[in-house]
Amino acid sequence: RSFDRILISLKLAVKKVGLTKEELKLGKILEEKKEAERLKKEMEEKYQILTESSPDCIKLINKEGKIEFMNKSGLEEHNFKSKEEALGWDPLESISKEYQDKVKSALQDAFLGKTVTLEIKHTHGTNRDFCLESFVPVRDTHGKINYVFGVSRYITHIKRYEQKVLRKSQELERFTRLVVGREEKMIELKKKIAELEKKIESKQKI
Repeated sequence: RSFDRILISLKLAVKKVGLTKEELKLGKILEEKKEAERLKKEMEEKYQILTESSPDCIKLINKEGKIEFMNKSGLEEHNFKSKEEALGWDPLESISKEYQDKVKSALQDAFLGKTVTLEIKHTHGTNRDFCLESFVPVRDTHGKINYVFGVSRYITHIKRYEQKVLRKSQELERFTRLVVGREEKMIELKKKIAELEKKIESKQKI
């Protein structure tokens, strides 16, 4: 808009001074402006396609910790019917209490300029259990951070596999202890048998 005001001022100046658009190179400026707008629109469309086609929950969080934007996967995950319904929602509401302090701390770090990734667990209002959450600071043209870009990836299947591996490892450890204990008992028993055999041999010699 400010650029448009500048162009209007230039056009008025052209009329007053009597210079042509070619002399002021306004045609070139207008062409460059249109090209910049076209590229910007093209990038926005590509970003929208990538965001909406992602299976991850993608969201934009403001300084109050509330949702400013959420993609299709995020809406489905948190059972929202529309983007408008998700606006102003606090994502902490769906996170387990034991993880909330970690999430708050991670958001604070992100607003200070750090990129943070952590594991979270949901409680209710979502069709997912465990997720890997990444918070990335979003800077404006002046370098100021007003928003945090959040990406949440579903990892419940990985957690279940980890728990399964852990259970198997614990079972193997118990089995190993039993086997080792049995072997130690066998060794001790063999020693006692050897000692008894020696005593019997000694008595027979007498």
